[in-house]
Amino acid sequence: MSTNIHDRILPPQSGDSTEGNEEREAFEALLPEARAIADDEIIRATTNTRAAVIRALATLPVLRTTLADASSMLRLWKPTTLDRFEQCAKALSHAQVRYLAGQSQNTNEFNEVAAECQRVLVLTLTDLAALANRNFVDASRVERIKDAGTSRDLLADRLRAAAELVREARAAVGDRAMVSERELAYIDSVADRMQSALVLRSKSASDALSNLRDRDRMFTLFHREYQHIRRTMDYVRFFEGDSDTLFPSIFTRGRRKDGGETENEGEEEREDDKPIENTPVERASGGGVPQDDPFAPR
Repeated sequence: MSTNIHDRILPPQSGDSTEGNEEREAFEALLPEARAIADDEIIRATTNTRAAVIRALATLPVLRTTLADASSMLRLWKPTTLDRFEQCAKALSHAQVRYLAGQSQNTNEFNEVAAECQRVLVLTLTDLAALANRNFVDASRVERIKDAGTSRDLLADRLRAAAELVREARAAVGDRAMVSERELAYIDSVADRMQSALVLRSKSASDALSNLRDRDRMFTLFHREYQHIRRTMDYVRFFEGDSDTLFPSIFTRGRRKDGGETENEGEEEREDDKPIENTPVERASGGGVPQDDPFAPR
């Protein structure tokens, strides 16, 4: 069947791509459970979450092989625990992408509008200064707009005040006011866009906080499963002593960046990632020999 050449270069429709579907589905499946976590139980994601997810998914084949026969040693071990760990990793991946994407998009859009508003304001004030020199407008009012401050929160109000002066000049001297009706209309539209951008930024800040909380809740679920599997590996590989080799730390620490991320500067053991002292294995055996199920109720 022939294919139209234009169809081959068009971007795929939203339903044609499955990339990210598993992560999104995992996120949506776990979201009710994650949001039910009490605030004092949430673990903040102060590690590189992308690296943690990649490492977690990379260790799954080894974990599945190593723990395939764990049911004979651990009465409460369920192979589905690894499926749950994988689901939590994928959900965390989507939560992180969701948080960063929204933050980046909103920031970029606001910066673009603010930059255009600043450009138009500078040009308008330049024209107004020239009109003030010719006594077509009140020079003190132009100076007040100039001296109102450099905050981007004030850009829309300053531009509207400048537009009002231009209107007064046009009413008095017509086209000699230097700014055309078309330019004046554009000035108004930029001021309106800037005001809308300020409102959206306020809403975006609230949305970003919500996304950040969802990310940290997903990280809490992920971290719980990680600790469960880590304890299991310590127990199952007690005699071999190689659990840290088969299931190394998936967490990295480094310099903090904006948005709660850290730069990956190598491994540093976390307090909550260290081997547990005085484990049920040691308590049951007295000499550290694994003779009991560490997850059995006491």
